[in-house]
Amino acid sequence: GRRWKLELEGWVHLALLVSLGWMAWSSGSLRLSVIASILGALTLLELGLGGLNLRGLQVTRRIEGEIFAEEPVQGRIVITNASGLGSVWAIRVRESSETPGEKGRSGWVLRVGRRQQQEVEVSWLFLARGEQRLKAVEVESRWPFGMVRRRRTIEVEDRVLVYPAIGSGAPTRQSGGPRQQHASSLGRGTQEGFQGLREYRRGDPMRWIHWPTSARTRRPMVVLRPDRRSDEILVEVEPHALLSWEEVLSGACGQVLRGLGSGLAVGLSLAGVVHPPRRGGAWRRHLLAELATAPEPVQESSE
Repeated sequence: GRRWKLELEGWVHLALLVSLGWMAWSSGSLRLSVIASILGALTLLELGLGGLNLRGLQVTRRIEGEIFAEEPVQGRIVITNASGLGSVWAIRVRESSETPGEKGRSGWVLRVGRRQQQEVEVSWLFLARGEQRLKAVEVESRWPFGMVRRRRTIEVEDRVLVYPAIGSGAPTRQSGGPRQQHASSLGRGTQEGFQGLREYRRGDPMRWIHWPTSARTRRPMVVLRPDRRSDEILVEVEPHALLSWEEVLSGACGQVLRGLGSGLAVGLSLAGVVHPPRRGGAWRRHLLAELATAPEPVQESSE
């Protein structure tokens, strides 16, 4: 669609044109007639050239990198001047306001030659996770004299997958993978956390003995500790009484990224499905996609 709006400069120009034209007609002044004619010619140029400026434009999007909710993502809009009428001048490009849940930064380009392309750096900011639909791009210009702002909406549809916002907290539960659980059952690990007690076995360090319990049971008992040296973690995503589902998913997203960034194999337990710990870029995208498309749990009625 095409829209236009008369700017303040245009209203001033129009008022001068009408006033000088009426004064030239009523007084018969040649000088005023010449000035009014010049203003009239500028008006015709504004209407004619400006009306042709946005014709024949084609646009495509190039979004770079992964997209997380509430974080700007950089990219480019490629503008192609398919018109054979000449160059396109002084245009502003931005995502259409019809795209729900999206805010972005616009970009400017001074000139796009005939049959040429120009790339405009822009950014997008998505406020919600999940599959988002980009519908259209708006281009606008005040060329040539700034009296009229013309805007054109170009339909160009793209679908992008937005990952959850990266949470700094950890509302989800993080446990070890199969290797860590096996090590914990043997009592191996650092002196952090608590998983239970068992009888002393030959080779256990003396510092693991829990002396109060050993004195009470009259048998040496050692403390089971989580194996913090394990190279596997499993992020368990479950509803939280004090947090919204989106906050829980954001925390899980942060845990997945931090774990993989530390070189660990990361798994995910979500909606009753366990994704065993793995590594790699493809696995990272898989886990993030699972979090991005996770439906909100249905709350049971308390009747």
